Amino acid sequence: MNNNFIGNSVRFIILIVFQILVFNHVSLSFLSNANPYPCILFVLLLPLKLDKLALLSISFIFGLVLDMSQNTGGAHAAACLVLAYARPLILVSSFGLSYENQSLKFADIELKGMIVYVLVGTLLHHIILFSLEVFSWSHIFFIIKQIVFSALFTSICVLLFFGLTQKNKS
Repeated sequence: MNNNFIGNSVRFIILIVFQILVFNHVSLSFLSNANPYPCILFVLLLPLKLDKLALLSISFIFGLVLDMSQNTGGAHAAACLVLAYARPLILVSSFGLSYENQSLKFADIELKGMIVYVLVGTLLHHIILFSLEVFSWSHIFFIIKQIVFSALFTSICVLLFFGLTQKNKS
């Protein structure tokens, strides 16, 4: 438990710092200024056996720290909270019985399940985030464009991270 806490604390700090110092300054201007938010990896990788209250609390605090650093007025906190709340449903839809039987380990996940998990989680997070940031029906096409391109950019970054850190299965 202590090792798990230290690992998650380090991941919390590293992802916040990288989001603020690196990824907030990366923008694909030809894709509607799409920014990656690989910081959601923190919520996606929280321990599976974490109780719901702890999961929601930690995710809210993580989003709140992002909000304070980016002046987004609670949009990140809300998006991380919704992602954490929906995470069990996303895990079941992505991994099925291996999640329900408590035999799922992120290190042993096959690529197809990981792609579904990351894409669904990223889309959900970005729908909440950009809807709350813009908060106007008159800009619905801009919101959709931001959601799609930022979600693709974020998903690619997160999947590259998984690919680089996953153990070789040979």
